[in-house]
Amino acid sequence: MTGLNRISQLTTAVFVLTAVGWVGSASAQFIGASVDAVISYSATNVTAKSLSGGSVGISHPIPLIPNIGGTVLAFTDTETSSVTSPSSSRLTLITKVKLQTINFFYHIPFPVVTMVVGAGFGTIKTSANADLDSSTEDLSNKGDVAEGFIHIGLPFYNLLEFHLGYYVISAPKLDRLNGTSRDYSSHTASNIEQKKSYSGGMTTVGLQIAF
Repeated sequence: MTGLNRISQLTTAVFVLTAVGWVGSASAQFIGASVDAVISYSATNVTAKSLSGGSVGISHPIPLIPNIGGTVLAFTDTETSSVTSPSSSRLTLITKVKLQTINFFYHIPFPVVTMVVGAGFGTIKTSANADLDSSTEDLSNKGDVAEGFIHIGLPFYNLLEFHLGYYVISAPKLDRLNGTSRDYSSHTASNIEQKKSYSGGMTTVGLQIAF
């Protein structure tokens, strides 16, 4: 719920800041393209390895019509568990996570820096490889995801802009062992979350080119 509340606050900010800053902002309008690369992702009880992805966006000069973009994030979350009761057992769970969204955003005019505020929606998919005592199986699940984000940048000669971005991502708890017929309860009872949320924060760095 915290992630959804933060997204709701960012979405509200889109319209409030646009209404306040629209007056006299005609010079801030342009046609442009932006590309961002993810540099970090943090979430509770998640160790994100093999991190990749980012976002793209297309901007236009039409008043009040939102700009459009998309986000992709992929990483691997690896967990291990060893138990001795009711019998000795070891589980290695490797979960590949991929999020894809489409988003809408506004440029908020400021005298020195540039700001973008937006929100989006899409899907999250988990592909899990469960190795239980050297016997493996592949399992998958998917759900809906929402995001809110902000970019703050420095323009150069009205053609280039370098910026940092922060994305708040809200995802449901997904059963990563969905569809299994095996008993993982000795591991999921204490060491590994069978149903796990990948809600978190993504930081990006990017470049925008205006035409």
